[in-house]
Amino acid sequence: MLSKISESLKEILRNRIQSLCEDNNEIGVFLSSGVDSNSILCSCLELKKKVVVYSFTLEDRESTDFISAKNNAEKLSLEFVPIYLPTSIDDLKKDVINLIEVHGARSKTQVEVSWPFLKSIPFVRHNVTLSGSCSDGWFLVTKSAKLNHSYQLDKADAYRKMYLEKDSSKAKFIYDLFSTSNLIHHSPYASDKFIDLFKNIEWGVLNKPKQKMPIRKAFEKEFKELDIKSRISLQLGDSGISELFSKLLDTDWNTRSLVDARGIYNDIIRNFKSRESEQLKLF
Repeated sequence: MLSKISESLKEILRNRIQSLCEDNNEIGVFLSSGVDSNSILCSCLELKKKVVVYSFTLEDRESTDFISAKNNAEKLSLEFVPIYLPTSIDDLKKDVINLIEVHGARSKTQVEVSWPFLKSIPFVRHNVTLSGSCSDGWFLVTKSAKLNHSYQLDKADAYRKMYLEKDSSKAKFIYDLFSTSNLIHHSPYASDKFIDLFKNIEWGVLNKPKQKMPIRKAFEKEFKELDIKSRISLQLGDSGISELFSKLLDTDWNTRSLVDARGIYNDIIRNFKSRESEQLKLF
């Protein structure tokens, strides 16, 4: 069963990328240390696309994802574009306001996951870029999947449908960020094709002995040559992004002694909506 799933997964990715990038022979790929983005990279190379690797890290460190991406680009003789994200809290506050009031971010995830992409845009010189986001839900390895017991077979398919709607929204948000600069960014894993592929397949088939076995199996030969790590959340691990945003709690924005930055985002959103409402009353 695993071999069949893996073959289908590889074909779906190849077809998706070919469709999304058919007019572009040179593509930028945002690379991390995980199987998702590396599977996108390998698919592009299989399609004979010329690939340039992008990877971001905070300016005061080089994260595991960043080091792995740099190593893999070197192993494949691909150009590597490093993006060092600023750690200034004053600049971060401006970016949060921008994401909420200009781009419409409405959740902690939207703010913190999209921020590195927002800061990467000035360094992108390719019309089309790809990333490996929107994969976790298919394999039921998200926090929400565990909280909802969605790894149980009778709940898995319903969860995947909900996940597609939620993560398609996240993918669209990042797509819209890039489009404001006349650039295109796609997440090939954000496709309903994966709902059909994983229908009635339990968690264990997909994640034993390692997470996301179908991807590992599909690109088994390619991954042997690459530096691949276990799943690390974009904000967590040693990226430092979550810690950076938590510093907002130590600023004048934290007027209610909050312990989670989510409350700060909610306050900004409420204030922005209130101002919008008042402005509408003037017309």
